[in-house]
Amino acid sequence: MLAAREDAAAGAGVVGTDGVDRGTCIAVLKNPANDLLELESGALVPVIFVESVVPNDADGFVITIDPPEGLFE
Repeated sequence: MLAAREDAAAGAGVVGTDGVDRGTCIAVLKNPANDLLELESGALVPVIFVESVVPNDADGFVITIDPPEGLFE
């Protein structure tokens, strides 16, 4: 799903399924196991945790993720 919108991922807002704003995706990094979303905070989120990529009202996208507990600690 994200591969089809990889060009739109950079600059997209990232929100957890719990509603927590995780920041902005600055890049999609190629990785042999799973590509990774690189967030402005430096966090790396495997794309397997992406639940959806939807357009927002500001001509951009919002990526919703369902990360495992502890990923952002």
